[in-house]
Amino acid sequence: MRVRNLTTIVASAAATMVLTLTLFGPDRVGADKQSDVIPPEITHPTLTLDTCNVVLTTDRPQYKAGDVPKLTLQVINKTDKPLKQMVVLRLQASAPSSPLSRIAVLPEEVWKRDVLVDLAPGEKKTLDVDLDLKLPEGKSIAITMSDNETTTVSHSLVVVEYHPQQPQTPVQLPNITSGPS
Repeated sequence: MRVRNLTTIVASAAATMVLTLTLFGPDRVGADKQSDVIPPEITHPTLTLDTCNVVLTTDRPQYKAGDVPKLTLQVINKTDKPLKQMVVLRLQASAPSSPLSRIAVLPEEVWKRDVLVDLAPGEKKTLDVDLDLKLPEGKSIAITMSDNETTTVSHSLVVVEYHPQQPQTPVQLPNITSGPS
């Protein structure tokens, strides 16, 4: 009886292994093919309010340190009444987290602009927003769009050039041994 049970267990394990490798093997998943890598998709964040839709676009998908991005806001009035809508744009920069730290890196606000949009009923307006600052080096940049602090949409703009420091060799201190002598 024991040999029969052992044979049943081994046979079912082998069948499960063959079935798993057939369905989810490297050829099916595409792990061995670099051509199957999906490129990141740059989306245009949309702030949807009861009265209007606000879409944020940039002139390029990636930037380098020192570049000045060009932002474009497209605002559409969804009502049949004239509308004045405040849109608050913020540019936040955060340093990459250290692999040795457990503390999250909080972003700092490096730029803020309040844009007042005046729209007729059903009007669609495109506004160019000029940034008067260059992107800092070694920071991850995010643009946050909100309407007077109630509804917030965040858009990761770019991770500018970052070159982590090379690990330094440990310094040997005098009179300290690594073990009992």
